[in-house]
Amino acid sequence: PYLYTRSYWKCRFKFWTIFAIFTSELAGALLLFATIDKFGRVKCAVVSYLMVAVFLIPVALEASGTFIWLYLALAFGTAGSSTTWVHTTELYSTDIRSTAHTLAFIVGRFGGFASGYVVENANSIPFATTVLIIMAALSALGTLTLRETMGERLS
Repeated sequence: PYLYTRSYWKCRFKFWTIFAIFTSELAGALLLFATIDKFGRVKCAVVSYLMVAVFLIPVALEASGTFIWLYLALAFGTAGSSTTWVHTTELYSTDIRSTAHTLAFIVGRFGGFASGYVVENANSIPFATTVLIIMAALSALGTLTLRETMGERLS
């Protein structure tokens, strides 16, 4: 009977929080838009992932201003993941591009699935943030191994 009560169907959102999150992602996308063709895919991704790690350090240390640090980390996280999305499609020739891109997408989904267990309520915020810092740093290091595709023609 409780499932069918009117109060069950009411939804409440914190619209200002959702708006703030959106503006962070928009800022990251605009930053990337302004820099990706000027500095290249590898540099943009490496700097973005390193900035995510840097901006998460105060969160891991439980410093004040958490919202600002998370806002900046999300902006650079959006820029980094968007750069990776662009770069992945440029790294492979047309005959294997869709397969390679899909494989990268699947690996990303596994990361998204695993992240739920890292950020679980039983884990502390410093622990979860430290894992995110390590993953961002590893993403930056992994990106350094990729060839630059800026200015290349797609084959």
